[in-house]
Order: sequence, then C-alpha cells, then structure tokens
Amino acid sequence: MNLREQLLKLRPATRPVTIEGVGDVHVREWSEAEFEALFEAISLANKSDGPTNAMARYVVSGVCDADGNLLFAADDLEAVTRMPLQVVKKLFEAVCVHNGIDDDETEDLVGNSETTTQSGSGTD
Repeated sequence: MNLREQLLKLRPATRPVTIEGVGDVHVREWSEAEFEALFEAISLANKSDGPTNAMARYVVSGVCDADGNLLFAADDLEAVTRMPLQVVKKLFEAVCVHNGIDDDETEDLVGNSETTTQSGSGTD
C-alpha cells in the first residue's frame, strides 16, 4: 500500500474521558468535512438573533461510543442544551482537547456564545 492509500484510509481516532458524575465517555476527532460543517453551523447561528448553542454543537459532533459512532444526532442539539452546564462544559473541553482546538481557536469559532448556550440570557 502506498502512502496516499494509507492516508486516505485514516479514520478519526477516539479516546475515553472520565466525566465526573457521568463516568467514561468517548470523544472523537473530526474529519475536515465535519469541522467545516461545525464551523458553518456556528457561523450561521452567530448571524441569527438566537443562541448559537456552540458548546452543545461541539458535544453533538464529538461525543461517541467506543467504536467512534456519534452518540447524538443533529436533532439532539436542543436536548443537549438542557443537560447540566458543568457536564456540557467538560464534554466540550474534552472534544476541544482531542481535536487540538486551543482557547484562541475556540474563541474564534464560538465567540461569546458560551454565555448564551443554556438559556440565551447569559446569566446561567
């Protein structure tokens, strides 16, 4: 197998993380296409008057089972926003770390939307 074939066969890696009060969950790397879709969804949400739910979007796009299958579908976004904030934040952080997203990149993607993730009031 040549290098090109080896590279094209690569699939996003997963890793377990322990979330206090939840236990072990897995997070996965994004593909380029998944990252672009996430960035586009957050960008569109930033242009609207409503909350971007950015942290929940990261969770939906990065939390998976041990085989790398996403646990949440896009339709679960609203339900994820109703999960306890500390759990969402820990999952969000785990997804960011696993994908090599640093604080500056997170700020570029998310902006100040983290303060409006839960209720839109910025006071949660």
